[in-house]
Amino acid sequence: MFKNLLLFSILGIMGFFAWKHFTTKPSPPTPVQQVSAFVSQSVLPATELASLCEKYPQLVTKGLKGEKVVVSGVLEKSMVIGVNSNDLKLELIGVPKLKISFQSDFGQQERWGAQSKFRFEKRGKEIWVGEIAKPGDGNMQSGRKSPAALCREGDTLTMRGEFRNIAPGWVKCDLLELP
Repeated sequence: MFKNLLLFSILGIMGFFAWKHFTTKPSPPTPVQQVSAFVSQSVLPATELASLCEKYPQLVTKGLKGEKVVVSGVLEKSMVIGVNSNDLKLELIGVPKLKISFQSDFGQQERWGAQSKFRFEKRGKEIWVGEIAKPGDGNMQSGRKSPAALCREGDTLTMRGEFRNIAPGWVKCDLLELP
């Protein structure tokens, strides 16, 4: 009888702790844990990046400031900028109040005396790129190699850039290579 009582007591105590262990909910991740987990991804979805930037702008800025990022999303708007049409601004769909903006700085070479190797042209919803031909390339009459379509608004793009900052309405990145 004493053995049965002892056995039932031990089983009761074990059952209580097992029930307590399996029914407790894990605590939700903290904002720091959420941001750390997100920025450790190899490719960041644009809408999720914008949403996280909207919720925790200081934490995201701290986690990504000056870092190389790869962002994938739908191209909402594309613009050719610069006096010589040698720079781009590409905007990905984010959240309603925050877009992801990638801007090139290829034209800076020209400001320092070197010639930029790209010229861009917007044709409808497409951006076309022409590479400037070097002397001896066999394309001296136009000074450009034949242009090709680079991207189209509405397409899904994956872009590599360097995170700059979060501004009102924009998450700004420098475009490091063409999409």
